[in-house]
Amino acid sequence: MENPNLLLRFTRAHGAEIQVRAASRIRVDGLGGLLVYEDENAEPERLCLAELEYLSIDRATTSSARRWVN
Repeated sequence: MENPNLLLRFTRAHGAEIQVRAASRIRVDGLGGLLVYEDENAEPERLCLAELEYLSIDRATTSSARRWVN
């Protein structure tokens, strides 16, 4: 992971577990989703906002991102 300066925490609708992603950047795709980039060269993961029950986006340090993301 190049520069994980964002930490996303979310639960999917009817999901019990909080999922966590570290990201170097995110983009709103204009179709109701977020594109989450782990680093500049990787394919982004798309999170559909309609499927999420909870979403939190925080600034992260490299050490905090490593602690939350496997």
